[in-house]
Amino acid sequence: GRIRGLVTQTDLYEASASMLDASHRQLDQLRTEATSDALTRLLNRRGIDKAFQREFDRARARGGLLSAVVLDIDHFKQVNDRHGHAVGDKVLATVARQIRQLSRRADITGRYGGEEFLILMPGCGTRAARILAEMLRNSIRREIFHGARSDFQITVSAGVAKLEESFRS
Repeated sequence: GRIRGLVTQTDLYEASASMLDASHRQLDQLRTEATSDALTRLLNRRGIDKAFQREFDRARARGGLLSAVVLDIDHFKQVNDRHGHAVGDKVLATVARQIRQLSRRADITGRYGGEEFLILMPGCGTRAARILAEMLRNSIRREIFHGARSDFQITVSAGVAKLEESFRS
């Protein structure tokens, strides 16, 4: 017959809200892990594919511009073969850092494949995409990497594409 504690509606509400917040944070973390590349901190293939479809649909529906830059590290297999995968990982991370630094805040960046990267540029035509591609190409080729046997530099090849009018209807 003694009262050992008291739980009010407010207590229950606050506890439920706290649990719900924690669940939302966990869900956000899982979404991030499912769509992000841990090495490069860019979107992974799944994430960039999803972003591409969203931006493609948006540009088609609204008649907006959408361009893309594809970067591929030249002779990347040789980097791994000559210097090891740890150095190859540093190369990938450095290219990703350059992409993050030189891309606009509105751009969507991802690692599309092993050594391939994709930058989606909503609201831009091919001129802006070519400028970004050239800036990245020049910036990346100036980086010096320290390999097991020697220092080395890399180059990247870049391609540019835009959403054509024929895809808008």
